[in-house]
Amino acid sequence: MNTVSHFIRSLLFGLVLAAVHHGVCVADQFTDAMISTDKVDFGVIATGSDVQKFIEVRNVHQEAYQIGEVKTSCSCAKASIDKTQLQPGEVATITVQMNTKNFRQRKDSNVLLSLKSARQLHFTEVRIPVTAYIRTDVVFNPGAVQFGEIELGNRRDCCRGHRLRRSK
Repeated sequence: MNTVSHFIRSLLFGLVLAAVHHGVCVADQFTDAMISTDKVDFGVIATGSDVQKFIEVRNVHQEAYQIGEVKTSCSCAKASIDKTQLQPGEVATITVQMNTKNFRQRKDSNVLLSLKSARQLHFTEVRIPVTAYIRTDVVFNPGAVQFGEIELGNRRDCCRGHRLRRSK
């Protein structure tokens, strides 16, 4: 009796494990077909710069899908989406922005979103890694400013058309 009980438990565990593994594979195939990228890499970016990357979510299935809340796992990045209801063939765009004003050096985050079918037959959560290296120096564009040349001691030519006032 003890051997039969152990066999049944092992068999049930194997079936549950196979079912869970199959569900994970289906979820990966499901999201791979809908999401345009599996990661977002900003590369090296300047402090204070406004940078954005875009992720497309395309409904390639035969039923409508709803996109739940779109958020990030760190305040070093921000994500927003232009629409949450997708009919078959429609595309939504997720905009990902890095916070280069408050953060420096290497930053890693994730875009998190949930997808579910209108009939609620499919539900999955997607995690898309985001990485960037925010430079610690300040970058100016253009890289140089030229004021021209002024001849030393020639005050009249230098200030033509401008009134000079002495500070008190």
